[in-house]
Amino acid sequence: MDDDHSQEMLAALRADFDRAFTLPLAAPSDDGVDVIGLRVGAERLAFRLQDLAGLQALGQVVPLPGAARGLSGLMGLRGRAVAVYDLATLLGLVGGASAWIALCRFQEPLALAFEALEGYWRVPRDAFAPSSQRQDLYSQELVRVAGHSYAVLETAALEKAIARLAGVA
Repeated sequence: MDDDHSQEMLAALRADFDRAFTLPLAAPSDDGVDVIGLRVGAERLAFRLQDLAGLQALGQVVPLPGAARGLSGLMGLRGRAVAVYDLATLLGLVGGASAWIALCRFQEPLALAFEALEGYWRVPRDAFAPSSQRQDLYSQELVRVAGHSYAVLETAALEKAIARLAGVA
């Protein structure tokens, strides 16, 4: 993803965020789930927003010699060093150059790098279905949104896999 496209996507997300404050307050409802859609190679994936601590453009990552498979390196974020893992490598996929990171709500600060952000949606709970196609450890269900199916990533399974790679599990 080129820098101009990243900046356009970031500007659009900011505008949507700002616009939300101009709308009248709606009564709280529990009729939907917030999801973030992303792409790794040809795969469409999603995170539940509640599983993320943040989302931002990928900054400078300092590689570590002899790092575990999938560990791209360290990145400074909010005054802390954060381990950045390549999501494509963790999932065994072929991906392009990463442009974004998802900060996961793990016990230790950790970011997952991926190549393309496709969008943010609030979807009805019945948009989720068990996955009959993807039988991997990281996704057991699909969400249908914007005319596409996205494999919903289970962050608890990703956290366990990263701990195994790091030799702490």
